[in-house]
Amino acid sequence: SELASVNAQLDHVTGLLAAAEQQVDDIEKRLDDLHRQIDELDDQLTQLAGQIRQRNGELADRESLLQEHLRGAYERSQTSLLEVLLTADSLDQVTSEVGYLMTMTEQDAKLADEIRSMREELDTRRASLQDGRAALRDGKAPRDRAKAALAFLRQPMGKAIVKRLKQVQDRWKNGAEPAALLTDVER
Repeated sequence: SELASVNAQLDHVTGLLAAAEQQVDDIEKRLDDLHRQIDELDDQLTQLAGQIRQRNGELADRESLLQEHLRGAYERSQTSLLEVLLTADSLDQVTSEVGYLMTMTEQDAKLADEIRSMREELDTRRASLQDGRAALRDGKAPRDRAKAALAFLRQPMGKAIVKRLKQVQDRWKNGAEPAALLTDVER
């Protein structure tokens, strides 16, 4: 009866020891996986931030070009259509001047649409970047909890308990008396 009790306790302790070792392995695997996921997300966010900087530069260039076009159009608009007609040497020159003014207006409208589209795209990318940064912060919390659990299991007290349990288990396998093992477990 006492032997059965010791056997049951030893089996229980052995099971706890195996479970603890499995938990340490599981935590290490989860921690490695979280590190990998966080590193991947961090790389993606870095790339996205670079793309946003590049598109901001492109947008600034397009806006500058539109400003130049609008300034030129304003200066040309100071010359009335009547002046173009009266100062032109030929009907071909009038047609060319009026066509140029109309073409510039169409190009400026396309450029303005392109700028508007770029701004919308940048707003979407910035929102994605902010969401990604929030997800990165949220992803670090479980990783930090897993690190803390692993650190606890690796502390000297945890290691000492695991070592002591293994010693008791080895003594049992080598035929130690049940009463002596109970005393060892209780220490």
